[in-house]
Amino acid sequence: MKNAKHVMTIAATFLVAAATGHMMQNSNEIGARLRGDPLPGSVGAALGVTGITPVSSQPGTEGAAPRVASGGAGTSFPPVPMIRLPADLELPGMDLAADAPSGGFAHVCARAPTLSLSAAPDAFVAVEIDAPCAANSPFTLNQGAIGFTGQTDAAGKWQGAVPALGPEARIEAVFPDGLRTTAALSVPGAAALNRVALSWDADPAIGLHVFEAGATVAQTGHVSATAPRVTGTALGGYLTVLGDEEAPSARFAQIYSAPAGLAEIALEFVAPVNEATCGTDLEAVSQRSLGGRSEDPVVILVAMPDCDAIGDAVVMRLPALPLVFAARD
Repeated sequence: MKNAKHVMTIAATFLVAAATGHMMQNSNEIGARLRGDPLPGSVGAALGVTGITPVSSQPGTEGAAPRVASGGAGTSFPPVPMIRLPADLELPGMDLAADAPSGGFAHVCARAPTLSLSAAPDAFVAVEIDAPCAANSPFTLNQGAIGFTGQTDAAGKWQGAVPALGPEARIEAVFPDGLRTTAALSVPGAAALNRVALSWDADPAIGLHVFEAGATVAQTGHVSATAPRVTGTALGGYLTVLGDEEAPSARFAQIYSAPAGLAEIALEFVAPVNEATCGTDLEAVSQRSLGGRSEDPVVILVAMPDCDAIGDAVVMRLPALPLVFAARD
């Protein structure tokens, strides 16, 4: 592209020079052309055409289409001038890398993002995103009403795992420019678990607090983002914390998972009063999956206290998880 641009510049210079010379013909030559006489060295003279009459000089021909004068048999055109470039002329190279700008022209990336799902242990879904047109870009990963923000790397890729909220997980990745991709997967093992999910915007300090077997704050049975446990724990349930705090306008999600036969579980929604939350109306979404059966999402609306209450917290009790006997997959 750069080579072509250089040659076109030379050609354009040649044409401008030719046009300038044409306009600088003397008045005699212009008068002869208006009378229809062939000019020495003109195309008409070279073709042997005589008696050329301008269309505009014929009575009643105003607005008529121009006519082409032609010569007799055996007429030949004069040779086209050659433009010679120096043999040692150095032309810049051209980068043809995919999705890269070349020669000053922007290359439009047209590769749609792809979303790949695979089953993982403990009724999780392994997620892979390939979005070459959205490198270093935030996105929202939604599973129904529950979603969180992630961010692709320099190659437009992201990998992670999310707990399934039912035996059939349907997951969607949405990018800021409207690009989106969706995939679904059957998830074995979901019926053996109870799950409670919470999703909200803006402040990662908000979250779920779970109290197992009558535990109180900071006791062994207190599960939260600061003490989430891990999958396969022998203590009871565990909390999966999702969301990228570095992404702009981030959305967060937390999902508590416990064996379907685990009883005496209390849950709370906790929202600290801080500079980001004071005096605002918070909105969150909660959804339960009991023994692999997904319930409808529930919207939580909280009018936060004014900023003179910074340091306090709003605590809302959520419905307790009922005892559910695990079904066979």
